[in-house]
Amino acid sequence: MRQWLFPGIMQEQGIDVQGIDISEWAAKYATQKLGLPITIGEIDDVNLPPQHFDIISMWHTLEHTPNPRQVMEKGGTG
Repeated sequence: MRQWLFPGIMQEQGIDVQGIDISEWAAKYATQKLGLPITIGEIDDVNLPPQHFDIISMWHTLEHTPNPRQVMEKGGTG
């Protein structure tokens, strides 16, 4: 699961990471095999406090959303 390589490396460096994935299989893999905290669902399903993250990376995300601006605003870049 290449999409979890970057968060895994960041976690190894001592950085707190959190992931969201719509794939139950991918989320379970990342949690069980890589020890990453992953929420299953879409970004709209997750209640994120404003300015919660210092860095946000989205791989294979925006091209699959009907409203990319809304996703970016939810992520805290609005």
